[in-house]
Amino acid sequence: MGNKWFIRPGEKGRLWNEFLNNKCIGIGWDGDESYSGYESLDDVKQSHGTNDANSIWYFYNDMSEGDVVIAVNGQNTVLGIGKITSNYLEPQHPENPGIEYLHTRLVHWLINEQITLSYNLANKTITPVNEEWKWEEIKNGYIQMNNKYKDIFAQLENGDKMDISQLVKYFISQLDSDELKNHRKEHIKSSEMVREKLTNQYSEALTEEEMLEILNDTDAAYGARYNIESIFANNGGFDNLKVDLITSLESTKPNENDINQALKSFNNMGIGFLSELLCLKEPNNFWIKNSVVDDFFSRMNIDIKGTLPYGSKGDQGEYYIAMKPHMSNILQNLKINGLKDATYMDVDLFLWWLKDIDVPNITTQNKSLLHNTLVHTKNVILYGPPGTGKTYAIQQFTKSFLKDQLSKPKSFEEMKIELLQDLKWYQVVALSIYLNGKNETVKVPDLKNHDIIKFYFEKIRGRERNFSQTLWGQLQSHSNPNSETVKTENKSSPTLFDKASSSEWYLLPEGIEYVENNLSEAIDLFTGNKQIYEEKDFGHYCTFITFHQSYGYEDFIEGLKPIVYEGDVSYKVESGVFKDICERAKNDPENNYVLVIDEINRGNIAKIFGELITLIEDDKRSGKSNEISIKLPYSKTDFSVPSNLYIVGTMNTADRSIALLDIALRRRFTFLEMMPDYSIIDVEIDGVNIGSLLKELNGMLSALIDRDHQIGHSYFCEVVELEEEQAKNKLYFVWYNRVIPLLQEYFYNDWEQLKMVLGDFVVEKDNNSILEDRLVSKNYEIKNFENDWSGFSTALNKVYLGGELTGDIDTDY
Repeated sequence: MGNKWFIRPGEKGRLWNEFLNNKCIGIGWDGDESYSGYESLDDVKQSHGTNDANSIWYFYNDMSEGDVVIAVNGQNTVLGIGKITSNYLEPQHPENPGIEYLHTRLVHWLINEQITLSYNLANKTITPVNEEWKWEEIKNGYIQMNNKYKDIFAQLENGDKMDISQLVKYFISQLDSDELKNHRKEHIKSSEMVREKLTNQYSEALTEEEMLEILNDTDAAYGARYNIESIFANNGGFDNLKVDLITSLESTKPNENDINQALKSFNNMGIGFLSELLCLKEPNNFWIKNSVVDDFFSRMNIDIKGTLPYGSKGDQGEYYIAMKPHMSNILQNLKINGLKDATYMDVDLFLWWLKDIDVPNITTQNKSLLHNTLVHTKNVILYGPPGTGKTYAIQQFTKSFLKDQLSKPKSFEEMKIELLQDLKWYQVVALSIYLNGKNETVKVPDLKNHDIIKFYFEKIRGRERNFSQTLWGQLQSHSNPNSETVKTENKSSPTLFDKASSSEWYLLPEGIEYVENNLSEAIDLFTGNKQIYEEKDFGHYCTFITFHQSYGYEDFIEGLKPIVYEGDVSYKVESGVFKDICERAKNDPENNYVLVIDEINRGNIAKIFGELITLIEDDKRSGKSNEISIKLPYSKTDFSVPSNLYIVGTMNTADRSIALLDIALRRRFTFLEMMPDYSIIDVEIDGVNIGSLLKELNGMLSALIDRDHQIGHSYFCEVVELEEEQAKNKLYFVWYNRVIPLLQEYFYNDWEQLKMVLGDFVVEKDNNSILEDRLVSKNYEIKNFENDWSGFSTALNKVYLGGELTGDIDTDY
């Protein structure tokens, strides 16, 4: 659902019937002059007062298809509710219904009964509904009047579902537009140029001007972080780059190792640039990885990193290869839906086009529910049966919740904090010496006053004492093991520093190499070589973790981790994920941070949170009235939870009841229930209604077990997004490989009850003739309707149309 608007149908609601009968809304200012002449709200204000101008601008510019309109009269009367189904229709538009108010939008009116509100409405023609509680009162008022309105509000709030296949079809229908046609021609031209000129055969004839033309013609070249001249300079000049690049493009294969090797071969040429060149060179084998692709994955809730194996390095090559199934799926959709010669260049064109299309994500209802709850508390848990979209809901919520701050350009201060807060003390000291002059010496008192070190000590680490001791300790512990001037025995890797006889410190050659290899991004930032770009990392503001039985305090807060150096084992304190995000939030109070804990009920809460369980309470956080700070047991540092950190968890009620959840956790979290949403899967596939099937199935599960053991709609979401033949195959797979195994777990060894639920899918097993006379109970098995859609669909229909318990179970739950 989009925005919501109050609108008044004329004085005292006199035009309500005209709005209702003509399925529209309208306003009357300016007679038959189109509002298209207004370019801004200020333009409107020159002709009208502020209130009137706002209403005109809302109606002409801000309202959209899919928005909800609430027709009102007087101080507190709602006349009806509908959904806008058209853009602004000027008086001369052929679809304009020609009512008294000449400026109109078409509306599908879903409710035309009146209710009275407890609050007074603004005396304006059009007013945006900004407070969610106002909408909630309207909704609850209608539902209390008649329960039938529950489904209508679900329809209003869920909106229309659009899958990737539908998007592809719409995209292909737009390919005749000049913009897309020209963009596709440019892609093909660029590909032909790369395949012709960036080859071994053409290499000797390739000029610098031609290379510049090729590189500048890529989409990657328009990114703020790319500079073609610097790529030449940082890769040994044109002649060296030409040879290396052609060799790389000729030899690289679409696998993790080759991609990583290619990236290591060039400086200042990231995965966006490299993947585009590879795609232009071999458009059937390589795809493009850029911010547009990342945005698509985010909007479609595709978590690439989440698909990587446990312990993965998460490097660019691994990430790139993990993208292939999703990019290939788009490519196949393009081919199936009419673009038979499609390549991965067309996939890129599709994603560029898609970035300006509004793709529905989580239902506004769940998103608003979380938003409204987090206004009042920092800690929320979504709970419900498996498959109800809890994790998905949180993922979509966090994207919406953090959207505004992610869209703002990073400031220098933010980039400095991001870079420094992940560095160790010795790295900051080495960086500071390097920036002071990598071959220069420096005294500790002077080093203390370096801006980077002072900022890191005070702002990042929050320390006020032992500044000099910390510096001396870091310099000595990472000094040359064979130093004649530093006699400390406890020396650690890496070896970075040494001290001159004059007591001045300097970087060793290996220390200089270490800084240049490991801290190049920081060097670029502090020397002014790195541009401040607009993209912000979602992962910086949101951390996603999953609790499990072996998860502990050391993983979550902090603990001792072993370090092996030259055969000796020592231990150091390492921060856990919670402490890490708390430190990021503390250092950046202007922005919000979110910690998502999936399956929160599977962890030992007392063991994981320890003494910090009290600190997460809203009023115990830093800066609040009852702020509490504690000293952590390992690091001995003071710690409190910042107020700009939100903790959102999920729990599956089929795994463990809320009643069994740690009482300390229950007290400190607000719980929001998520149940199956049948409207999302209300689709019929060759005679089988998926929504009705699941609803009846859940009715039986609620009666035989409890409501916590229902099955969520997400089990069937893939089914309803496919064309019919594919959907039938997917339904067979989901039913036999996901639904039935889950039900067998629910009714473990209780075949009689399982047969009550599954009907014809559970059949009596033929007994062995030798044992037949000795058996005292029946044996059952699951009947396989493979390659028998008629039998399969009939058995499914019996589950929700004629099963054994259909007449006995109350499904109004």
